[in-house]
Amino acid sequence: MTIDYQHFRGMGWSDRLAIFNALPATEKAALVQTHISRWLDAHRAELAPAQIEILEANIRVVRAELYEDTVPDELLRAAKQLESRTAALLSREQMREALTMHW
Repeated sequence: MTIDYQHFRGMGWSDRLAIFNALPATEKAALVQTHISRWLDAHRAELAPAQIEILEANIRVVRAELYEDTVPDELLRAAKQLESRTAALLSREQMREALTMHW
């Protein structure tokens, strides 16, 4: 199943959740990368360089392995460390908008 980002974004929460859960790991990763990239592009002018760098790091860490049934411990640790660093640089609202499906 390939999902168009704009179509996905226009869906209600329960539909987005059901479709996301049904996607293969590679498509989940691509969808999340697209979302973060588009959010970053839309807000780049209002972000500090460190905030831009941390969002770019979040894009890089999103890989299919994050959405597999068994995630390598090293990748989980790296993602958790990145989450802490991100929380220090972005507001809660920025993190919600840029890094989750709760928009």
